[in-house]
Amino acid sequence: MISMDVLLKERAQMLASSIAEQHDVPRAAPALAAFVESLAGAFEGVKPIDPQPLRTLGLDDSLIAKLLRSLVFELIELFRRELPGDEVRTAIISLRKCMQGVIPIPPVNPDDRRFFRQLMKSDDPLAVPDPARLLELFHDLTLTSNDIVYVHDMNGTLLYVSAPGLSLARFDYEDVSQGVTVYDLIAPEYVALIESRLEAPGAVSRAPYVSEVYTKDGDRIPIELTTRCLYHQGRPVGVIGLARDLRLARRLEKEITRSRQLIEAISEHAPIGIMLLDTQGMVVEANPAAVALFGAPNAHALAGYFFTALCAQAPAGLSEMLAQAFARPRETWPNIRLTSHFGAKLHCDITVVPARIESEQPDRLILLMVDISMQAALQQNLIQTEKLSAIGEIVAGVAHELNNPLTGILGYAQLLNKGKVDPAVHSRLEHIMSEAERCRRIVQNLLSFARHHESEKRICNINDVLADTLALREYQLRIDGITVEVALAEDLPSVLADTHEMQRVFLNIINNAQQALALVENGGKHLAIRTGVNGRFVEILFHNDGPAIPEAIQSRVFDPFFTTKGIGEGTGLGLSVSYGIVSDHGGRILLNSKEGEGVTFTVLLPLSEKAG
Repeated sequence: MISMDVLLKERAQMLASSIAEQHDVPRAAPALAAFVESLAGAFEGVKPIDPQPLRTLGLDDSLIAKLLRSLVFELIELFRRELPGDEVRTAIISLRKCMQGVIPIPPVNPDDRRFFRQLMKSDDPLAVPDPARLLELFHDLTLTSNDIVYVHDMNGTLLYVSAPGLSLARFDYEDVSQGVTVYDLIAPEYVALIESRLEAPGAVSRAPYVSEVYTKDGDRIPIELTTRCLYHQGRPVGVIGLARDLRLARRLEKEITRSRQLIEAISEHAPIGIMLLDTQGMVVEANPAAVALFGAPNAHALAGYFFTALCAQAPAGLSEMLAQAFARPRETWPNIRLTSHFGAKLHCDITVVPARIESEQPDRLILLMVDISMQAALQQNLIQTEKLSAIGEIVAGVAHELNNPLTGILGYAQLLNKGKVDPAVHSRLEHIMSEAERCRRIVQNLLSFARHHESEKRICNINDVLADTLALREYQLRIDGITVEVALAEDLPSVLADTHEMQRVFLNIINNAQQALALVENGGKHLAIRTGVNGRFVEILFHNDGPAIPEAIQSRVFDPFFTTKGIGEGTGLGLSVSYGIVSDHGGRILLNSKEGEGVTFTVLLPLSEKAG
């Protein structure tokens, strides 16, 4: 931090030139600069300094006083800007002492000085001001004050009320002269307080208190009262009071309260994280959204800690970014990734706003943190969707190309089989036709799955949909060593469903099971699929022997973008989309998983009323 001596010497010329130009006396600038530089030495001894160099310029005392007062105020502002908070007060007091007796003061009328010194020493029995002049001063004070001055006797009868008081209460001098007491004005609930003060004169001179009065026409007005007992020859004879109208203060208080409540409500319910940091980077306040982003138990777990200390992992240079933000206008730090001290991973756009709360310079930083993790996931999903769309087009093209030779293979095999061939050749031809037919079904399923379909529900048999879906995954399941046990109920009632959407649901569940079973190292890998009727629903059950889903996250498996897979291994949308499709069909999808018992997904679809 810069020293006082260096500060004054560095700024002397600038301050002197500015003040001399302000008062249109440029020739005074060198003398003022020398005056400022001499202050550093005067501060050490706290002794007065001589303005004689200014007088040698031919300046009168009035102009010298203006120049020096301007200098004092400029130095005070300089100290407030440049010195640490604990040094400002000491520096300003030293400045005042140095300037004491230096700034020329016009001569004072001796009578005026005597009279007002007597007033200032009113506890001195020898200091008795002139009564006539004292009355004149009292009258002038009551005329110039916006506050209400009043006097009443010990019975509460008003003897004097200043003009603002009459205006407030809507009385006139005639009303007061005919007799008005404080009890005619004070609201009933405050009467006991007034009476207790009059009964104990010592209580009259205590701290200000609040009351309410009725006006002549019935309005009720809050006021603040400050009173003092009047004594004559040692006994109390009355009370002089000062009353202040609190209506404006009450309105301002209500407006401030309303504004504070509005700000608190906005902060409390804002969907973005809001944090307030001090100049050291320490968290002063945090709203619930910020608490949730950081994974903290409550706001108290964040307040009082450095923002950087709350970040276990943060971008390099975060502390410097926060420190520099005080000197910049509002700015946004995009795509910030943090890991909080509580283990939460944040992916946010952070807008930093310097704020003036307790000083003229920015002394707080407002951090507005917008969670963009879902937006990023949506973008990633869009990219994935575009990839899948491209794959779908490729699959459709490949399927078309495969379909023609498969038709030829199947046709020639059937033609040969109709001729006279050896039984061994006949068996081989039957095998060729069977496998070619299976390939053609797979190709047709691929074509059906790759095409875009408008949603259309129709009466269908879920067993057929399951069979077509399994045909798509049969090869990969076999390659992964997964045994599939299928038990499809005979005479299964029909359901009203979109077969393409239901195929998508079943594929998502089977794919999840396949990925879970891939983690099984010892023992068999089994996937059991069963259909049946459960009350008013067709039930489709998928059970695998893979690792159980922890109970703590079971409630989140259907949430969008929730996944336990690594980055790039899944979008977290499969089960969420499946849940939406099944719900749209009026059904339900249930999860049951316990440690050592694998995972079971059950899809329930309502029986079709159109089914025979």
